[in-house]
Amino acid sequence: VPFIGCNLRKLRGELDRLLQECRALPARVRQYEGYNALHDRVTNSVSAYSTLSELQSPAVQPRHWVDISKLLNISEINHEKITVGTLLDKGLMVRKGDVQQVVARAQGEMALELFISEIKTTWSESFNMVLYQNRI
Repeated sequence: VPFIGCNLRKLRGELDRLLQECRALPARVRQYEGYNALHDRVTNSVSAYSTLSELQSPAVQPRHWVDISKLLNISEINHEKITVGTLLDKGLMVRKGDVQQVVARAQGEMALELFISEIKTTWSESFNMVLYQNRI
């Protein structure tokens, strides 16, 4: 499932359910390495939820996805084809701070873009150009 269209709340619910099922297994099953690997993977995915939800912010534009792809060494050029699994497999949690900096920059850029558009609107509506000495 592409990350862009992913319902993170549903994913979080499924991860929580899976984590509960893991914890409900008998102690003799929980001693196996396979159980530990699964439990660690699910726990890491749950801890990545906040970062994933930040990445779904409308402020994160395709130009920011280029930076994120470079940070995580993702070869996929089209950001719409990147999946949650790809983000997690490529070390989203290892580079969490760097990814959050890109998201913070994206949010700052969005705030500036909105502010500039408000200024343009205000200036275009507030002033009427009149002819003065045959010039505008």
